[in-house]
Amino acid sequence: MRNRTAYIIISAVAAILHTLTAIAQPSGVVERLYIATDKQTYIAGERIWCSLYCLEAQGEGFLLSDFSSTAYLELQDRNQVVLTAKVALVEGRGAGAIELPPTLPTGNYKLLGYTTQNRNEAGFVPEGKILSIFNVITTERVEGNVELTREGLSVAVPAQSAAASPKGSISLELPQGEIKAGEEFYIELRNGAAADISLNLSVYHKNPFYAKTDSGIVNYWEKITHEPFGDVKMEFLPDYEGEVVRLDVKGALSDEMLYISFPGPQVDCYASNIDSAGVATIVTPNVYGERDMVCEGGSSMELRDPFIRKVDGAIPPLAIFPEMGEYLEQRGFSMQVGRRFDADTLYDRLPVRPNILLDANRVVYLLDDYTRFPKMEEVLVEFVNEVRIRSVKRQKQLSILINDQENSHYSTGYSLVMLDGVPVTDQAKILDYDPLLLHRIEIYTGIYSVGNVYYEGMANFITYKGDMSGFEFEDNVKILPYKGSLYPMAFTGASISEGGAYPDYRETIYWHPVLDLKGGDSLKIRCIAPLYGGDFDVVLEGVSLSGAPVYYKSTLKIR
Repeated sequence: MRNRTAYIIISAVAAILHTLTAIAQPSGVVERLYIATDKQTYIAGERIWCSLYCLEAQGEGFLLSDFSSTAYLELQDRNQVVLTAKVALVEGRGAGAIELPPTLPTGNYKLLGYTTQNRNEAGFVPEGKILSIFNVITTERVEGNVELTREGLSVAVPAQSAAASPKGSISLELPQGEIKAGEEFYIELRNGAAADISLNLSVYHKNPFYAKTDSGIVNYWEKITHEPFGDVKMEFLPDYEGEVVRLDVKGALSDEMLYISFPGPQVDCYASNIDSAGVATIVTPNVYGERDMVCEGGSSMELRDPFIRKVDGAIPPLAIFPEMGEYLEQRGFSMQVGRRFDADTLYDRLPVRPNILLDANRVVYLLDDYTRFPKMEEVLVEFVNEVRIRSVKRQKQLSILINDQENSHYSTGYSLVMLDGVPVTDQAKILDYDPLLLHRIEIYTGIYSVGNVYYEGMANFITYKGDMSGFEFEDNVKILPYKGSLYPMAFTGASISEGGAYPDYRETIYWHPVLDLKGGDSLKIRCIAPLYGGDFDVVLEGVSLSGAPVYYKSTLKIR
């Protein structure tokens, strides 16, 4: 490290709550959701980087919850919901980045979150945090939410530290003195406690006009441990394995099957019976990103909105004043540079929960490794040994080899045939499909269930583009736009070279939403300072697996 090697050790807030109000525990799971963000003020066009902590009431305290697998976020102004997002939860933790439209008006907004299980609790009101968003391109403001003042409201907040836990402490080691713009520096975390801790860490340009004065998750923890819970009644099916998708279906018989799938290289295919009210409730794992949802069953269908969308308007006004002009001009420049030059290499995509629908027992044929035949039947007959073509009631179907421990045999029942992960009911259409559009064929040689239907083997025909090129579906197949969970990502800037050519005017210079630190371990984090100077806040938040909140805040100087 080029920086001077002197350091200061900042004692951590490992805030263990010694006295908790005894609260009668209702039957059923009670959850609370805390949202950590990379900073508190944003420019329209930036990203809100989020880290989620889903907490489950246990006795008189809270632990990370492994119950819910999806969280729902709403960004609201005092009049309406302006954005929604879903975040996948794994053992109580989740992450994502919310894109703020460049057209978003200036004002204060509330970012709130909840799980479906929260909706089963009587009297539950989603918690949120206030974020200030400025639009430097237009003068549009949230109606009734912006106050113009003549005097500056600069808030000076000293670096925060707190007493260490009596069972040990976490220390945060920062460079001492000023850091030179464009140079690398290191932050080291040490967990001196016995319990593992899950954390998020943010290093961002300090706003001289607005400063958060509370202690983040510690204040939130104090609040939820002293408030009563409502009775839990299971009105809504919780998102236990992943998101539960609900569709209103017309033109279908009661108990008819509805299939949904998401085209792509992996199999994302699910099914459910349609109930007497015309509703299909389908349990899926978390599906990520904005996808097409292919639905088969009925004459029409519509996705049910999983969001509460209740706006209470209780958002304090945003004060703006002339002294902010130069600061907002710099922030606006940083936003525009980021939108123009930011590349995927600045982000680190974090692992997601694997799709457990299928196991690894598959056979893959890369068709470019073989002679390219012009007809699909020739492809299957010539070298795909696990598939045979048979005739059932004068209709052609595929029979797939089933590998049984005792004996192997070709299926006599119905096999599931897919194109880019989408079920093809009329399998003769696959035999008429152009094999030159295919990249590979994947054969699954076991017994699989989709909903309550069992299939003897599966075959997935995967095109080069993964978009079912040129395939015509039946009339009862509809394609709906679907907004899945945000991809969990960290923004570390690790690929930025020290003193490189990248126009580095990042406001958030390091963000990691999920850092797991075992008891007694340490972690050294590399950061690159941007090409401008100023004060930068370092904020560390987290939860120990023993059930205690952690919050630290300090300041770095870059010159």
